Amino acid sequence: MAAKRHLIAVFLLLAAAGAVILLLILVESREPQFSEDDLKFIDVYVKLSIAREMPAVKTARQVLDPQRILAESGVDSLWMARYARSLSGNIDKQLLIWKEITSRLDSLQKTAPEKKQEVLSPAPR
Repeated sequence: MAAKRHLIAVFLLLAAAGAVILLLILVESREPQFSEDDLKFIDVYVKLSIAREMPAVKTARQVLDPQRILAESGVDSLWMARYARSLSGNIDKQLLIWKEITSRLDSLQKTAPEKKQEVLSPAPR
């Protein structure tokens, strides 16, 4: 009888552990949910990074101007700095945002300069 109770207890513990592991896997595999400001920061940061890495070609010089990129995105350097500072209070969110930025930059790393130029082009209004 005692062995049966132990067996049931072990089974319940294993089932609970399995449920917790399954839940963690499901939570980890979900797409991160970004706010509008998160997406704006990510987009502008990626554009500024691309502009900084690209050679200043005469025809593209205007497109590569950081102030123009900020203005076309509807933000300024103060907004970017404040937003970056606000992330310091939420490490999990900060990690998600930097992972997204890194992912986007990595995917653009191997692309032709023309494709990078498209990313820098202002969005149609």
